[in-house]
Amino acid sequence: MLIDDETAKKIAKLHEIKSIGSLKVLLLSFKSKFLIEDEVKKMLMEMIGKNFRVNSEVINRFWILFEKLKETN
Repeated sequence: MLIDDETAKKIAKLHEIKSIGSLKVLLLSFKSKFLIEDEVKKMLMEMIGKNFRVNSEVINRFWILFEKLKETN
Protein backbone atom coordinates (compact mmCIF):
# COMPACT_ATOMS: atom_id res chain seq x y z
CA MET A 1 0.00 0.00 0.00
CA LEU A 2 1.37 3.40 -0.98
CA ILE A 3 0.67 6.09 1.62
CA ASP A 4 2.39 9.17 2.98
CA ASP A 5 -0.01 10.32 5.69
CA GLU A 6 1.22 9.46 9.20
CA THR A 7 -2.25 8.55 10.50
CA ALA A 8 -2.83 6.23 7.56
CA LYS A 9 0.57 4.60 8.15
CA LYS A 10 -0.34 3.93 11.78
CA ILE A 11 -3.66 2.39 10.78
CA ALA A 12 -1.98 0.22 8.15
CA LYS A 13 0.56 -0.96 10.72
CA LEU A 14 -2.21 -1.72 13.19
CA HIS A 15 -3.81 -3.98 10.57
CA GLU A 16 -0.43 -5.47 9.62
CA ILE A 17 -0.53 -3.97 6.12
CA LYS A 18 2.89 -3.15 4.71
CA SER A 19 3.03 0.40 3.42
CA ILE A 20 5.67 2.56 1.77
CA GLY A 21 5.74 6.22 0.95
CA SER A 22 6.23 8.11 -2.29
CA LEU A 23 9.90 8.78 -1.66
CA LYS A 24 10.58 5.07 -1.20
CA VAL A 25 8.78 4.40 -4.48
CA LEU A 26 11.10 6.88 -6.22
CA LEU A 27 14.17 5.20 -4.72
CA LEU A 28 12.99 1.71 -5.63
CA SER A 29 12.09 2.86 -9.15
CA PHE A 30 15.58 4.25 -9.63
CA LYS A 31 17.21 1.17 -8.13
CA SER A 32 15.30 -1.10 -10.49
CA LYS A 33 16.19 1.20 -13.42
CA PHE A 34 12.55 2.02 -14.05
CA LEU A 35 13.46 5.72 -13.68
CA ILE A 36 16.67 7.53 -14.51
CA GLU A 37 18.29 10.16 -12.29
CA ASP A 38 16.77 13.17 -14.07
CA GLU A 39 13.27 11.67 -13.83
CA VAL A 40 13.61 11.09 -10.09
CA LYS A 41 14.77 14.66 -9.55
CA LYS A 42 12.00 16.06 -11.75
CA MET A 43 9.29 14.01 -10.02
CA LEU A 44 10.44 15.03 -6.56
CA MET A 45 10.54 18.70 -7.54
CA GLU A 46 7.02 18.38 -8.99
CA MET A 47 5.79 16.74 -5.80
CA ILE A 48 7.26 19.52 -3.68
CA GLY A 49 5.80 22.11 -6.06
CA LYS A 50 2.37 20.56 -5.56
CA ASN A 51 2.60 20.89 -1.76
CA PHE A 52 3.86 17.38 -1.00
CA ARG A 53 4.25 17.65 2.75
CA VAL A 54 7.69 16.53 3.83
CA ASN A 55 10.20 18.09 6.16
CA SER A 56 13.72 19.04 5.18
CA GLU A 57 15.26 16.27 7.29
CA VAL A 58 13.38 13.63 5.29
CA ILE A 59 14.37 15.26 2.00
CA ASN A 60 18.02 15.35 3.09
CA ARG A 61 17.86 11.66 4.01
CA PHE A 62 16.28 10.92 0.63
CA TRP A 63 19.16 12.62 -1.22
CA ILE A 64 21.75 10.75 0.86
CA LEU A 65 20.10 7.43 0.03
CA PHE A 66 19.73 8.46 -3.60
CA GLU A 67 23.45 9.28 -3.86
CA LYS A 68 24.33 5.89 -2.34
CA LEU A 69 22.08 4.17 -4.88
CA LYS A 70 23.77 6.05 -7.71
CA GLU A 71 27.13 4.69 -6.56
CA THR A 72 25.89 1.10 -6.59
CA ASN A 73 23.76 1.34 -9.73
